[in-house]
Amino acid sequence: MDMLRPEDCDRGMEKAINAADLDAAVMLYTSNAVFVAEGNKLVSGLDAIRDTIRPSMDLRDFRFIKLESFTNEDAGISLLIGEWCGISLDADGEQTEVTGRNVEVVQRQADGTWRFIIDHPVGAN
Repeated sequence: MDMLRPEDCDRGMEKAINAADLDAAVMLYTSNAVFVAEGNKLVSGLDAIRDTIRPSMDLRDFRFIKLESFTNEDAGISLLIGEWCGISLDADGEQTEVTGRNVEVVQRQADGTWRFIIDHPVGAN
């Protein structure tokens, strides 16, 4: 899936999580991206982001319920705000619905595609 519109980044993440495809998820970030992890800890670099988002690949039926984008075309940046949900399984197979309200900044790349430069999956909670 080519990320030709800003919101395609979240759609690509949705697809990657549902396929448990960690490599596809990491490809959605620029090499200098920042991810806001639990406790508002900033994580930077693709290897650190990979390690941080690895548990997300265990979510089932992950989807964005709402997604809005606010784009500055001249600057090549866009603010994404959305709501998401998914199913988490504990060690006993017990299902729990998890939800969040994300806020992200994506940047247009030289090839015209968009990538995350700041990702805060629960930043709008």
